[in-house]
Amino acid sequence: MAKRDIDKYKNNICQDKFGMTFNARRLTRGIPVIPAGWHNTSSYGFFEADWKPKNKVTGHGEKLIFFTNDYGVEFERDDYTINPKQGFPMAISILTKFAKRKGKDTISFLYSLGDSTHTITRTQADSIFAAEKIAKDY
Repeated sequence: MAKRDIDKYKNNICQDKFGMTFNARRLTRGIPVIPAGWHNTSSYGFFEADWKPKNKVTGHGEKLIFFTNDYGVEFERDDYTINPKQGFPMAISILTKFAKRKGKDTISFLYSLGDSTHTITRTQADSIFAAEKIAKDY
């Protein structure tokens, strides 16, 4: 029981440390921020945080943050919903893998149309966001 309480306490520290207060660092790294007005929907889930807006939106609709066993940040996934194209759902996911020590963070972009998903570049993602009038938040 004590270990569970300690994990819960440390997870809450991660939730605070890598929540809104981490946005300034996200911006300098080109990583999507947690927009104002979002809330953490995680319910005591250890080693993760799930941030969402209050209402479903077109554009940035979710940020999942995964913490390391030593209570750092390991990985983030940002999901963007785009208006359907010819009846098929469209989305872009931005995946950020945080480097350990002096390594470099890895950011990748996935484009989904219907059941098909493939990797795209940042430039392609920016172009899609511009065409769909979705504000970039990275």
